[in-house]
Amino acid sequence: MPQVVPDMRTPFRLTLDWVGALISNLAPEQSALPTPCSKWNVHDLLRHIVGVVHRVATIGQGQNPFSVPSVIEAGLEADWPSLFAAAETELWEVWNDDSVLDQTLTVPPGLQVDGSTALAHYVTELLVHGWDLAVATGQPLEGPTAVAEVALDAARQHISDHPRGGPIPFGPVQPSPPGSGPTTALAAWLGRRVPA
Repeated sequence: MPQVVPDMRTPFRLTLDWVGALISNLAPEQSALPTPCSKWNVHDLLRHIVGVVHRVATIGQGQNPFSVPSVIEAGLEADWPSLFAAAETELWEVWNDDSVLDQTLTVPPGLQVDGSTALAHYVTELLVHGWDLAVATGQPLEGPTAVAEVALDAARQHISDHPRGGPIPFGPVQPSPPGSGPTTALAAWLGRRVPA
C-alpha cells in the first residue's frame, strides 16, 4: 500500500506562528547582527524567511518555485511583522484548499512531490531559520516541540550525514549539547554550530 502522508498544514502553521513571534520581538538595532547561517546577518535572514513564505504560496499554486526569489527586496526600516503577516495571508489563500495536498508540486531543486510533502520540507527549513534568528537575537531556541521532533526524525532518515556539500547543501553534522531540544538538534544535524 502507498504510504499516506499526513496533512502538514497544522505543523506548518505552528512553525509559522513561532517564527512570527520571533520576528515580532526583534529590535531595529538587531538587523546587523550575525546569524549561524554564515552568509546572512539578521536583515538578510528576514528577507529570506519572508521570501520562503512567498515561495511556498507559489509552489501551492503549481508554479515553478524559481519564478519568485527566495530573498525579497526590503530595506533596514522594513516593517517585518507586517511583511511576514502579508506573506502568510497570501500563503493560506492557496493552502487552505484541501485539494492542494494531493497535487503534484515542484520543490527545489526540482523534485516532484505531493502537497503535504512539500510543506514538510518547508517546516524543516523554517524551523532551522527560526533557530538561526533566535540564536542571533537571544530568543528562546526551541520551536513547537512535537513538530520539531517529527522534523528531526525525518531529517535523520532522509538527509544523509555524509557526504555533505554539492547536491546535499548542508555542512557537516555538528554536535548538540546533552539535553538539547529537537529544534537545536535539527539545526545541528543540518550543519549549524550550536552555541555552548
